[in-house]
Amino acid sequence: NLLLSFDSRVKIADFGLSIVFDENFFSFYTVTGSVGFCAPELLSKNSSDFNLHSLFISDIWSLGVTLYCLVYGNLPWTHKNVMEVIDNILNSIPIFPSEYITF
Repeated sequence: NLLLSFDSRVKIADFGLSIVFDENFFSFYTVTGSVGFCAPELLSKNSSDFNLHSLFISDIWSLGVTLYCLVYGNLPWTHKNVMEVIDNILNSIPIFPSEYITF
C-alpha cells in the first residue's frame, strides 16, 4: 500500500505485517505478514536471531519487491502455496521480463 501523508510524503505500508514485541519493547517473538515481501534473511533465521537491524535491512528487500510490483503488476513469486513462495524467495532469483521495460 502506498500512502500519502498530510505533508505530501509517500509512505509504504503493509497492513498484513506485524511484529509482537515483549513487554519491554526490546525483543520480539512473532513476525507475521505478507510472506511475498519478506527478505530471505528473515525467512531463514530463527526468531531468536532477529534484531531491529535485520528488520531495517529487510525494508530494502521489501522496497525492491514493491518496485517490482509497480513495474510488472505482480509479485516476483506467484505461487498460491506459502511454502512454495518461501522456497522461491530463499532459493531462486526473481525473473525480470524484458518485454515490460523500455529505455
